[in-house]
Amino acid sequence: CGPSLPSFQVGDIALSEHLHLISRPGLYGLSTPPRGELYAVMDGQIVRIHADTAQVRSILRMAPQILD
Repeated sequence: CGPSLPSFQVGDIALSEHLHLISRPGLYGLSTPPRGELYAVMDGQIVRIHADTAQVRSILRMAPQILD
């Protein structure tokens, strides 16, 4: 069994009840997100979302735990 696929895809709108906004990207090995975007953990995946619309821009990798 390989890793499970996320239940969402790029272009979906991230629902707040499934979302943890990352306040300290460095703890996850990430740099500052591009202007107008945020990093978040959603359903165990680190994602990059649009700050205003919450649209998923990219799915980066698994996040086995919340670090911030």
